Amino acid sequence: MRLLIAVAVLFLLGVDRNVAAAAPPAPPQALASAVEGFQRGECAAHVMSLQQVAADPSPTGARAVLLLASCLASRRSHDDARRMFEAAASRHPTLAAYARVRAARAALEMGDTDAALRNLAALPRAGSRALVRRAAVLRGEALLGAGRPGEALSALAGFPNLDGADDETQFRVWWLRGQAAERAGDRAEAERAYAMAWWAFPGTPDETAAGLRLRVITGRSSPPVPAIARVKRARHLLRSGEPKAAEREFVLALRAPLPPAVAADTWYQLGLLRIGTPGAVDALRRAARSPIRAEETEYFLGVAYNAIGRRGDALAIWNRLAGRRPPSPWASRAFLNLGRWAEARRQWSEADQWYLRAAANTPQAPSADEARWRRGWIRYRNGRTADAERIFLEYGRAFPGTPRAPAHLYWAARAATDQGRDPRDLYRTVASRYPLTFYGQRARERLGMPLPLRPSVPKALELPEREFVEPHLELAGLGFWRDAAEEAAANLATESSPELRRMAGALWVRAGEPAKAVAAVEPLVVPALAEMQDADPELWDLAYPRAFWSELQVQAERYGVDPYLVLAVMREESRFDPEAVSPARAIGLMQLLPSTAQGILGTRLPPSRLMNPHLNIRAGVNYLAGLIRRYDGHMPLAVAAYNSGPGGVRAVRTLAQTDLDRFVESLPYAETRAYVQRVMQSYGIYRWLYQ
Repeated sequence: MRLLIAVAVLFLLGVDRNVAAAAPPAPPQALASAVEGFQRGECAAHVMSLQQVAADPSPTGARAVLLLASCLASRRSHDDARRMFEAAASRHPTLAAYARVRAARAALEMGDTDAALRNLAALPRAGSRALVRRAAVLRGEALLGAGRPGEALSALAGFPNLDGADDETQFRVWWLRGQAAERAGDRAEAERAYAMAWWAFPGTPDETAAGLRLRVITGRSSPPVPAIARVKRARHLLRSGEPKAAEREFVLALRAPLPPAVAADTWYQLGLLRIGTPGAVDALRRAARSPIRAEETEYFLGVAYNAIGRRGDALAIWNRLAGRRPPSPWASRAFLNLGRWAEARRQWSEADQWYLRAAANTPQAPSADEARWRRGWIRYRNGRTADAERIFLEYGRAFPGTPRAPAHLYWAARAATDQGRDPRDLYRTVASRYPLTFYGQRARERLGMPLPLRPSVPKALELPEREFVEPHLELAGLGFWRDAAEEAAANLATESSPELRRMAGALWVRAGEPAKAVAAVEPLVVPALAEMQDADPELWDLAYPRAFWSELQVQAERYGVDPYLVLAVMREESRFDPEAVSPARAIGLMQLLPSTAQGILGTRLPPSRLMNPHLNIRAGVNYLAGLIRRYDGHMPLAVAAYNSGPGGVRAVRTLAQTDLDRFVESLPYAETRAYVQRVMQSYGIYRWLYQ
């Protein structure tokens, strides 16, 4: 008999539990009940049954040992939990490292540093990045607790890729390093470590304690701050939607020596913050002296020159960029911008030449795809329908897997109609080949075709009873969703198969992280949109989840908005990341500017408050509802205004009522044109999935 586990995609954070990517079959009752009870925080009732299953020498018995150990740890029976985790480590080969780390944690909870160090010393070399980092922190804590501060300091100084860890982990390492250095009598290192913990990671739990400790050992009420700590704090402030405070920290950091790579990145970030001022040019020129991110820096240096009216300097920079070998996609992006500027001035021939250069420079780059499209569009908008049709067909057939391919074929059909020919074959091609894309949905509307049938749900994963499988699958089978997701995510660094991406996405959803779930499967979405025959329901459920569904439904009903439109807006605005901050400083799930939120809520809130999902959704839905009312229920028009503001749609508002396709492609801002298509495409996919 096989142990069936359901790695079902039941969306947390308000996501509907009745819609899953796989139907969950029931595992054997003895273990399934325990897993379910553990998830509810009620594992005590299952201890006896787990002990009985644990007596079985099979892999199922080893899994029961690990569940039993976790149950004991949750009940704070740390010594019993430690012994049980050690037993699991000896019986469960693929989760031995995981069990050893859990055993060390249990030992430290009861102050047994010897047992903690013994388990960490027995740790197998194999393990995910997250597990290795967790073990490194525990080793530092254990050595410090054992009265061996010098060894603790050495161990923490060798923490693997500290800069790549999350802020909380980095803070913890620096905080422990400060304590270890202070006890070892290394005052200089203690000052440095406490300063990093105090200043580099604002908002962490012991930030104030680190600052107090620093003041004590320095005897100064305003201790000096290391330049690298200011850089880290600035990056954190940028992510938190506080650009002015971030700029101030970058400036202060650059007054002191920094490692060359860090200095180059700091000048680069400062330049981006100052776009539109001469200071941006100076900062980006300094950043461009470094070979790090050279092409990207040159591109934005051109943007900075152009933003202050020095177009000749911008053109010189971008032409130099175009001379790089191999060809740079940043050069294609620059040429695309030049083409758009010429098009805005109605200089059609010049625009076409820039678009041609962008398309030829790096044909597979996104900017080249857009440039090819605009070559056809400028002909169509000027009434040269035969030329437009020729270009649309040429590029649509030559680049069938690119995002703009459906637009090429759709507008070839429009051009054929304008010339008095039957467009239905072309519409059918778009509708069948790209059914869920914006233009695939538009083609189906024109033909009166429904969306394709939703694929059937695949069978659930089976976890073998007589053999062990990969760690992330084993952890998933025991309901340890976050640990399983971290293992799967770590595997993506060396293997990025579609199956592993879907699994990582499913596990992140179970762990309550829809943003990470969407990010895991994102690389699969564009190919799936282009090749529906290869799509599967797991992918669509993961890529288009009903995240924050309970809260969203309440606010959508309150303000009279279709909740699936809100989901589509939220997905395209933030990919469901509550802490997302855009380059324009829009914040949170619905990407609200602080000024917009203030107008809706009647009070100015700090960026951190706008990252609250409840508040952000309420304000965002309220604003979207107002736009829908303003434009008499015209959703694409309201969506365009949500992105660009009402001023961005004023010139083409009448066109929205007469020709939706032309309205979308005639919006004055490239970002808004793409945004409306993405949101309306997602809206159609959500309705296909859930209605």
